Amino acid sequence: MKFITRIASFSFLLILPVGYYTGTKDSAHVTMGGGIGYGNYATLIQGCEGGQEVHMVGFRDFGGFVAVRPTIHSPFILGFQGGYLSVEEPPEPISANENYPYPYPKSNHAYVNPNISLELKPIGIGAGWLRNLGTVFPRNRWNVQDFDFRHSRDFPSGHIRIGPTDSWYGLASFCEGLPVMTQYGTILGGIGYGGLERKTIVFGVCGGLYEHAGLFGCMISKPGRFGGKSISFRIGRNLDTFEGSFSVGWYIPIK
Repeated sequence: MKFITRIASFSFLLILPVGYYTGTKDSAHVTMGGGIGYGNYATLIQGCEGGQEVHMVGFRDFGGFVAVRPTIHSPFILGFQGGYLSVEEPPEPISANENYPYPYPKSNHAYVNPNISLELKPIGIGAGWLRNLGTVFPRNRWNVQDFDFRHSRDFPSGHIRIGPTDSWYGLASFCEGLPVMTQYGTILGGIGYGGLERKTIVFGVCGGLYEHAGLFGCMISKPGRFGGKSISFRIGRNLDTFEGSFSVGWYIPIK
């Protein structure tokens, strides 16, 4: 097998929350990789005497993916990713109120996400299915945020891109980050620029898991002899406290 040294038409699929297309003859048949990250979020516990306590809850996750183009000129891409999310136990409250929804306890969530996408130069669109194989927390008992996949066994995933990936383009993505939570959460809207010689950058606004939206940034190096790397961060503010996440990824296109 010969590793490509130029950008592949879907090199960043699942590393970034959007598929890629360049139309070059060096397009790869298979791309694989993985990522790992850590983050935290602020949560509020209501005391029985009306007091409120703010706690930071840490979480970490890792995952891997493989993406296959049926033929070198096919615009369709078949993908599969899976991973593992671990959420730490919140600190013990001084006095909890039984009538107030308590934040999530410690939990672990393996997940899988089969998906398919159509990637053309001016536009890309994808859809998939995220299956939570771990703990599920019902809304009527736990303080569940919208777009948090931990309150459901099944979630849709997908993306849409408008614009060529070797220039400016817009994108929206849902449950396609890798890792699934520490890259950007569950929902992202942003702008990307792929016109740099060796890098692609993406920035935007993301949400999910966190109570409020946050700022997202990502930088991806284009693949060399040993593949490419990505660095992502998310930062936001809730309950007068900064919260966020950081992740790194690696991918390698294969002829």
